[in-house]
Amino acid sequence: RFKEVTREDLLNMYPPSTLDMPAVPGLRRDPIPSRTMQMLRPQSAGALPKRPSTASGVPVSLKPLQSTWRTTGSDFGSTLPRPSTAGSSRPKWEHVDKVVLRFFAYFREPIREGGSNDSKSGFRIRQCTISFYLEDNSISIKEQKVLNSGLPQGTFMKRMKLFKKGTKENYEPKDFVIGEELSINYRSFMIVDADKKTREYFRNELDAALPPSCGIPDDGYADLRASRSIPKKSRPGSARMKGEFYNKDLLVLTFKCAYQDDKLYGERRDYLLYYYVLNDTIEIKEVAAQGRHNFPNLLRRQKLPKDSLYVPNGIGGAIETGPDTMREDVSYVTYKDLICGKTLNVYGRKVLLVSCDQTSIDWFAKQGIVQKPLKLSVEETEGPAGPKVPAYNGYGSEDDLYAMGMSLEPAIIDRKLEDFARFMRAKGKVLRFLAKLVDAKGQDKDREFVINYFLATDQVSVYEPPIRNSGIVGGLFLAKGQYKKFIRAAGIDGEVETPVGGGRGG
Repeated sequence: RFKEVTREDLLNMYPPSTLDMPAVPGLRRDPIPSRTMQMLRPQSAGALPKRPSTASGVPVSLKPLQSTWRTTGSDFGSTLPRPSTAGSSRPKWEHVDKVVLRFFAYFREPIREGGSNDSKSGFRIRQCTISFYLEDNSISIKEQKVLNSGLPQGTFMKRMKLFKKGTKENYEPKDFVIGEELSINYRSFMIVDADKKTREYFRNELDAALPPSCGIPDDGYADLRASRSIPKKSRPGSARMKGEFYNKDLLVLTFKCAYQDDKLYGERRDYLLYYYVLNDTIEIKEVAAQGRHNFPNLLRRQKLPKDSLYVPNGIGGAIETGPDTMREDVSYVTYKDLICGKTLNVYGRKVLLVSCDQTSIDWFAKQGIVQKPLKLSVEETEGPAGPKVPAYNGYGSEDDLYAMGMSLEPAIIDRKLEDFARFMRAKGKVLRFLAKLVDAKGQDKDREFVINYFLATDQVSVYEPPIRNSGIVGGLFLAKGQYKKFIRAAGIDGEVETPVGGGRGG
């Protein structure tokens, strides 16, 4: 007989520790450490080896190593004597890490071709900041940026280790002395000052106090730049009360204006004037008219000078009248100058203020100004005469005649679409009525008529049945078509029948 061997039997016969099997989940029972054990612990005197402990918390003794304090799992088993902390100090990297000493210096740049600001010395002073990193004794230099100087300022030298001139020794903090020159890459820097933390480091760590700061010589370049700089022009009327923007931002006064051209065959042109109360600016737009090219703006939004025939300096790109001409003093149009009936001089064009809207009238009333709109000879409501529709001639429908009279390319109106939908719904449906003549006399009393009403097209036809030996020819009395209704209205000479509604008369 054969016995079935299970997985547990195989693992008991061949333990995983005795087999060279891969570290696949489910094949190895011994735990694999997921991280390396830290063998150092921080102390006041530095970092000391940490004694490993067992699961019960009992520390495991370590055997001493001759070359290094570093330990591994194979070194466990012997006692490691703890080094004495007497007289020991913190390692260097702990108290110099991220510590930077900053010194302020300058160097002289010679100017050899006519650009010197100091005619006696011929040098320009360029200010720099020297940073010394205690971590690795490296140095970086940055130059202060001066606006519009024309020089590539900023990072003057990237962080790097440097040797002293003529030696292979790195620079140290004691080499930076205020008031003395320091040679870096064959360029002499005069150290004039240091920041507060640098002075504290020298006083606490090096037991040396830095001397007071030195002055930086003046090369005259800053004064020359200030004398040649363009002064900033102040905007006229820019002094406003705080919060005025929120009260007047959306407040715009609207006026209707007119201008009459005095030239031969001149014409009248209408404009709309918008006055912005926030900053006293004016914008004038032309009203579009038929037969004339639409030029949108007579005046773009700007301050309008009073009675001026030319644009003052600084507004609209006017030509300067002299080499050093500054902005001239000009009085500008305000809301007090906008009165209906008065003319406004827009750079030589006399514009008449005709009227203003109701909002503007109410606002002027609060300011104590009464606006009285004008009425010109040609009323604004008249406008151009509309097209005249000719009389109906009996062909087609009056709707088609009206559409052709209004436009050469008549559009399809909604009524046509509704008529077509009704035609499709009521096609073939006819209402029939039997009728007689009103107030008939003699042989007309016996006459009868059949009125047919077609629902699809609103058309009517009248048929008279023939009567033998009556002497009246029967048959079609009224042809099929659309006809106007008639109502009785009281006239001067009696009752008059008046047609109403659409359709063709019979």
